[in-house]
Amino acid sequence: MLAARTEAIALGADVLPGAQSAFDASTRGFERGKFSFLKVLDAQRTLQQARTQYLRSLAEAHRAAVDLNRILGVDAMPATP
Repeated sequence: MLAARTEAIALGADVLPGAQSAFDASTRGFERGKFSFLKVLDAQRTLQQARTQYLRSLAEAHRAAVDLNRILGVDAMPATP
């Protein structure tokens, strides 16, 4: 649970903002004629992959918390990142 939660926090704090920033920059660059559409698509794909990994990590952390809760009979998941 802790590993998945740590991964979700790192993805949400570092990777997702960076991927969003790269996508935004490539979109602006394309609109100004500086980048090709393929560059925009590549940045969009990277952003979607980061979002998918973030959601997978978050789901895994929650699944692990539910398992712990079931085994221990207590709330094992601290606040969501």
